[in-house]
Amino acid sequence: MSLRGSLRTIRRQLIPFTTTNRIVSIGGVGSTSLVTHLENGDEDRVWGHTRHLHCLEPEFLPEVRKGLEVKACFVFGDPFPSVQSVFRRGLQKRHERSITRYIEGYKPRLRRDTTLQEYLQENVDRFFLSRQLENWVGYQGTRVKIMAVKYEALAEHVQEIMGFLGCDRPFKVRPRTRRYDDQPAEIQVGLERLYGEVRARIESLPSLIRINADRRSPE
Repeated sequence: MSLRGSLRTIRRQLIPFTTTNRIVSIGGVGSTSLVTHLENGDEDRVWGHTRHLHCLEPEFLPEVRKGLEVKACFVFGDPFPSVQSVFRRGLQKRHERSITRYIEGYKPRLRRDTTLQEYLQENVDRFFLSRQLENWVGYQGTRVKIMAVKYEALAEHVQEIMGFLGCDRPFKVRPRTRRYDDQPAEIQVGLERLYGEVRARIESLPSLIRINADRRSPE
């Protein structure tokens, strides 16, 4: 590791970054780009922010556990391209560990070289998408203000979301470059079998959900 890299690692360990305006997502929905924009490209803050980018439920966020009030944009969307994106980028091992961090007794199984085909053949949702979705869109607590937005409608709502998170710089949403129906038939069948119900649930939800975040409240 270079000297610069070593110094950055030491800084990250010594300086706790408190992030009370957060992006959280199911993964594979462009959330890293949103974080980079929100943190204005600061590599250390981006690193600190992304450690809980895929938090399973609102009150697991470290700032909430410290008793702070948190605003969070939860990004969700069609699980078929989202899961494909995680595997295409080789993030399946990291994503499973991130989402299951606070599940007592859970033992991660995925490897970096686990293929999407292998994952779907097992037919076990190791990303807990349904559980994470309901934890966020059905949040009953008061400690977190949430705007939950569908990735497919992010461009429509992004200005309001940036205002909610206290960011005055415009963000340009990039469209997906891959399509679910371009995948081999066995991948499509596996995704339907494992995530078909989650997909139907997501399709039934509004494109923007406000929880403890009234439209007229000061943001």
